[in-house]
Amino acid sequence: MGPEEDQILEDTLDGHPTLEVLDLTGNPHGEEGVRALCRFLSARTHQLAWCITGSLRAVPPRTPCFRLGAVVQDHELNLAHPQHRSILRCLVRRILELGGSLDESCLATIDGKRSRAWAELRGGLWHVPHQGKMLLRVKPLPGDLGKTGVEEVKRWTHRGRREVALTHFTALLSLYKGLSTEVDVRLFVNAVATEILFKPGQIKLLLDAKKNYATVAAAALLPSLAEVHYLKLQDLIHYPTVAGAQNVAHVISRLVHFNPNNPTGRYWLDMRNPTDRGVAHRLVLLSTWEAARAKARKIPDTSAAGDRSCLRNTTLDGKEVQLTAQLPQMGIVACDYVAAIRPDKAAVTVGDDQLGGVARAVVQAMVPVVARERALRAVSHRLVVTPAQVRGLLLDCSEEIGVWRVLVFICMFSRCVHQGTLVSAAVLRDPQLFMDASLEEVTHRLGLVATFDGLDLEAMTTPALHLDLAVYEQWVLGKFIFVLSGAEKGCEVECTYDGVSDFIVPNNWVEGPPQVGLLQVRYTCEPKKRALKRRIALGHRLLGWQSSAPLYGLLWPFLERRPSGFCACQRPVLGLAKAAHKVLGGVFACMRCDGFFGKA
Repeated sequence: MGPEEDQILEDTLDGHPTLEVLDLTGNPHGEEGVRALCRFLSARTHQLAWCITGSLRAVPPRTPCFRLGAVVQDHELNLAHPQHRSILRCLVRRILELGGSLDESCLATIDGKRSRAWAELRGGLWHVPHQGKMLLRVKPLPGDLGKTGVEEVKRWTHRGRREVALTHFTALLSLYKGLSTEVDVRLFVNAVATEILFKPGQIKLLLDAKKNYATVAAAALLPSLAEVHYLKLQDLIHYPTVAGAQNVAHVISRLVHFNPNNPTGRYWLDMRNPTDRGVAHRLVLLSTWEAARAKARKIPDTSAAGDRSCLRNTTLDGKEVQLTAQLPQMGIVACDYVAAIRPDKAAVTVGDDQLGGVARAVVQAMVPVVARERALRAVSHRLVVTPAQVRGLLLDCSEEIGVWRVLVFICMFSRCVHQGTLVSAAVLRDPQLFMDASLEEVTHRLGLVATFDGLDLEAMTTPALHLDLAVYEQWVLGKFIFVLSGAEKGCEVECTYDGVSDFIVPNNWVEGPPQVGLLQVRYTCEPKKRALKRRIALGHRLLGWQSSAPLYGLLWPFLERRPSGFCACQRPVLGLAKAAHKVLGGVFACMRCDGFFGKA
């Protein structure tokens, strides 16, 4: 018996009322065969208490295989093949198990002709045709999106795996205890982790059963947990030596410290490590989830390629790739994740006292930068901060200015309100906080659109801004400039387009330039004619701003034109009214309009 026969066994033994012991010793099951056996053993429709396999003997499958997590896709099946008919019956049961229906969730053709009555339930068994080549297209199954990243990860793990009751887990445990070599252990844990949704106690029993292979088993099994918590993992894995504990901690570190409620950051993932692959799966899942939510809320697309993906700068062994659900099996994946959904105007910001505690415990801690970043990321999803508070955190980063400040800014970027203020000269473009190299690093990792200062367009286009309109991000910036030029009277737009100097901008460009050509543009507008409300509105429409202050405060190039004791909202900061303002890092932040307006 090989993987194909194991697939048939999974189908035919389903619901067997009396089978208690299954002896499969001496058969080359391979990883796909073990997956089929694990799915059968985890089902609640059998009475099996003991399963014996002996050596598993890795062999490749000769035909397509069924996966619990790969139901929603196109399935090409030859119905004359018994294993393909078994796959079809397993698909039917899984679709119904997930709440779908054969009529609404499936589109089937047999030999090129549409088929409606392709599965029939008779006597408690599903009957399917025995001839013809079938294409079964399974549509997305019903189910609401999770409200948070953690909820979406839980939903994904439950849909892609099957929970196993303790009474049926004993059969899986007996199979695992019968393995004698590391090759068999590795094959078993890699197979079972993709099909079974374990509870922490069940993983502990598996790890204790083969303590010599606990590192291999832990790396493969931990991604199958719906929620990974570091303190719980300490209870699961016990090592008599410090070296053994450090080895496991290193292998599982990226998964343990991954925060699905604020995944914004940079990742380096080894695709040979199952826990790193688990992180990659979660990043792809969260990107799809955020894209769907952002589209439903009509949040503008700030992705690198215009596909709403939150992943950018993705490489595999240094070569640019696009990360999908079909992950590579080998190599080092490096990518940046930038959350598409950020706090809106209804978000409640954290108090200064609470943030001060975080700053003292994390930002100013005398520990390695990696440890500080992990600690800040672990609590960041609980913080909603203002640009003034982000500036205060950055000023607390007294050391490693070029490294630690970049990490703090990127971690808090998706947790900050008033995004237009955050990327202005008040925070991101203040040379006291970020030097040119650090600013370029932040821009590269977060993207041109997300870090573009649309409120001070004159500074952004001095010297002239160079744009390749065939690149989506740069085209969005060009659109921002030309749409604004149609709203601000008295502005001047100097362009060089495809080598043509003093290019006369066509009238229809005020709705957006063409998505082709090289453009150099410089934008100037008299201070009195600048339409700040229009710039803010365009920031919400094109740049991904999801909240902004009622009044920005003041554009930085004109600070010297306004009395230093007044904010743009004309509220004095001196005398009795000074209590209504706060000084943070040498920059006044108006409590009335939350705008930055001058240096102390």
